[in-house]
Amino acid sequence: MTTMQALKAFCLLIPVAGLLLMGLWVSMGSGVARLATADGVRKAWANLSHTLLFVAGSMLALFAVQFLVGYRLDLGL
Repeated sequence: MTTMQALKAFCLLIPVAGLLLMGLWVSMGSGVARLATADGVRKAWANLSHTLLFVAGSMLALFAVQFLVGYRLDLGL
């Protein structure tokens, strides 16, 4: 991998990771009144796990559709 390819990959992954982290931050706080209580912590962890499962399931579905139509994932490596 050349330096230019690494820079392109870095410039692509930073916004994606930033949006995912921002979405996780927003979803963790959804419906949580206070993190100081056990119920608040439980709700925050439930939100986090549901969000991570949704993102993983969406990625698996996307990869499956790409595989079925003959598009192979290539990160340019």
